[in-house]
Formats: sequence, structure tokens, C-alpha cells
Amino acid sequence: MKTTLLKSEDYTRSPWKNGGGIFTDIADAHRADAPVKDWDSLLWRFAATPIVAPGPFSHMPGIDRLQMVVGGRGLVLKSPTQEFDEREPFTTVRFTGELEIVTRLEEGPVEVVNLMGRRGAVALELEALREPGERRLSAGTHLIYAARGDCSIRLEGTDFAISHDNTLKVELTGRRRLRSSRGWPCWALSGLSAERRSRPPERCAQSVQLARLTPSRRSTISALMQPPPEARAATI
Repeated sequence: MKTTLLKSEDYTRSPWKNGGGIFTDIADAHRADAPVKDWDSLLWRFAATPIVAPGPFSHMPGIDRLQMVVGGRGLVLKSPTQEFDEREPFTTVRFTGELEIVTRLEEGPVEVVNLMGRRGAVALELEALREPGERRLSAGTHLIYAARGDCSIRLEGTDFAISHDNTLKVELTGRRRLRSSRGWPCWALSGLSAERRSRPPERCAQSVQLARLTPSRRSTISALMQPPPEARAATI
């Protein structure tokens, strides 16, 4: 097991692809052979961003996206064919980067997190954990993000304190047990086993290096979040 603390002061801030705002890049992976790390070389990204005014989303061909409100409420995403309801915080919506989307803010600005990945290279999961307790982490790369306030976890008998807006990166070669011991708002971004697209998912014993994936394989990425108690009560 290898752990690395990612500090918020080291996160990068960049313009949205369409230039309409600024996002905070918490963690990402790009193709290892790419001469430049840009949207074309992106494999996956976990990022936070404020949405302060209605407007269009960036056009991202080949990218699948999952999104969840973590601050504020009342966000609705409108496309030509459907609406994506994020009015309540900690609700996950899934859409493709090709979809034309315009935001509607019914109760003012919001803060969201986005999990996005290259289609065919990664599979994405993003969910809110409604109850505290123990969770199994599979082999791979996991990011535990303290979204609001400080977060304390225990991983295989070792305690970790994560300050607000910092992230603990955990690289595992086997299954481990994680338990949250203090602080609800923890995100865990998990890079799990590679899987072949021609057969059902199959978990490997080795950690996957996302930047070295071949086109015939894809990695599963899951993001898990524990909302704070007041938010949990509001969404039950």
C-alpha cells in the first residue's frame, strides 16, 4: 500500500474547455505517450467547479461525465431531449460529453464535482454513501477527498487525518478495508481493475496504471462520497 497526500495548494486551476468558468483539477490521468497533457490526451479527471450563472456546458466528444452537487442546491441540466435533475445535493447524473447542455440555477450558485473519462478507456461510477461504516477497497488507485471540513479515516489499522479540501491518494495491490472515523464529506475516487470489453468485468490482482492502458482494455473508476449529516437528513 502506498499513500500520498495531495494538498489543495498544489491543485491546478484551468479554464473550462469552452472558457465559461474555472475548474479545480483534483486528480487526472493522461495517455503516457501524449506529448502534451490536454483534453485530447485525457483518460480521466476528477475536478470541482462552481457554477455561478446559467450557461452552456463544454462540448467534449468521446468523454463520459458524471456530476454531483456538493454545495448549494437547485441545479437542473437541460438538453434538447431531457432534463437532468440535480436540485438536491449528492444526486448523481450521467451524460455524454457530446450532449448539448445548458444549466438552470433555481436557488443560486452551486458547487459541483465532475468525474469524467475517455469512453472505451474507463468506466465511471459516482455515488453518495448514505451511512458511515466500513468499505472494501479493491486493488487500484483511490483518492479520498475531504470536500467539507476535515476527514479522518482508518485504512487497515492505520489512521489518516485529511484536512479540508486535501486528498489522500491510496495505491493498492490488493483488497483493503476502509472506515470513516470522523467527518462525513469524504470522496473516494477508485481506479479498480482493468477489464476486457468483450467479457464481463474481471478484477485483477495488480494495480492498474491508468496512463498505460491499451485500447483493448479499460479501467473501472468509481467515486464514492459521504455527505455531511445535515445533507444526509435532507436527502433521506
